[in-house]
Amino acid sequence: MPTQAEHESDIRADQLLVQQGLAHSRTEAQRLIERGCVYRELDQQHDTEQGNTAQRITEQGNKIVRAAQRLPHNTRLYVDAEESF
Repeated sequence: MPTQAEHESDIRADQLLVQQGLAHSRTEAQRLIERGCVYRELDQQHDTEQGNTAQRITEQGNKIVRAAQRLPHNTRLYVDAEESF
């Protein structure tokens, strides 16, 4: 269970989108989240012929579905441009 200090360091998903420069305003961020365009970014290492590379993976469980969802400040988000239209 998170401590009070850990919970206070969390930030709303819509605020985090603005903070990371992925949306110009919280209103825009909320629209992107409502459209299902926002995901947590996970890096997964895998071997290729050229060596190790980072691969962005998206899974349904990583989709941000609520603007008020609280996330750690260091959570990296991204907007799926194909889904934003």
